[in-house]
Amino acid sequence: MSIVVDAVRSKVSKQCCVTRCSKEGCNVPLPKDLRPFVVIDMDHSESPAAESGKRCDFLFVSQRWVAPMELKKGKANAGEIVPQL
Repeated sequence: MSIVVDAVRSKVSKQCCVTRCSKEGCNVPLPKDLRPFVVIDMDHSESPAAESGKRCDFLFVSQRWVAPMELKKGKANAGEIVPQL
């Protein structure tokens, strides 16, 4: 049980919470030893960032970490990624 994870889950729509980080042929495995955690699909229409411009693909929240995640296929361009994070 994690107070942080539970608090985030209670404030975010269940529709934008995902169990896998996967988009456009890219994925990030989420090890079980990081549980409990919640992953928010920031591109979902009910995500906290749905109205804003640039945003990351996912937001990972555990009892120890909060990490924005931007998935890229092929060569990544820092100038494009940094504003999304």
